[in-house]
Amino acid sequence: MPSQYTNQNNVVAHYLTTGPEIWEQTEGKVDAFLVTQGTGGTISGVGKYLRERNPKILLYAGEPSEAPMLARRKWGSHRIEGIGDGFVPRNLDASLLNGVFLVTSEEAIEMGKKLAREEGLFCGISSGANVVGAIKLAKRHPELKVIVTLINDTGQRYFSTPLCGVEKHIEIPEREHPFDDYTIAELDKY
Repeated sequence: MPSQYTNQNNVVAHYLTTGPEIWEQTEGKVDAFLVTQGTGGTISGVGKYLRERNPKILLYAGEPSEAPMLARRKWGSHRIEGIGDGFVPRNLDASLLNGVFLVTSEEAIEMGKKLAREEGLFCGISSGANVVGAIKLAKRHPELKVIVTLINDTGQRYFSTPLCGVEKHIEIPEREHPFDDYTIAELDKY
């Protein structure tokens, strides 16, 4: 999808497809929905759809612990591809969120490996982060009975990553990471 961080069709696609599928598959018994925040399209589209059906549904966006933009206004190097890119995407409607969950790169990678090994689900690192987030939310809020997340990518894209045992040793120097005006304005709202 071109311009996936700003293209509203990203949000609309999840509103028209993913949201209704979740609602139907759970028979409307969703207590919480959480996913890692990359383009913002999934959490915003699904979140809007679910909230229109039940305003009490909790919505959480996930971020790398090493780059908690929404949670702490910080960015840093991490190994969860596709999320924590150092800015707030225009597709993210942060006003929908009840909170943010943090997952370390190591937790996400290890969960991705565990899902492949124990469940036969060969998924990517961000999917591992989603499952870690769901487990953390379930432990923190045992009253929540139906917590939905997504396994949204395949492990085939990760053959050359730590998920498949390949460690790249790239030195990334610490540096200032100034936020753009839009990101600052959105963080001020959140």
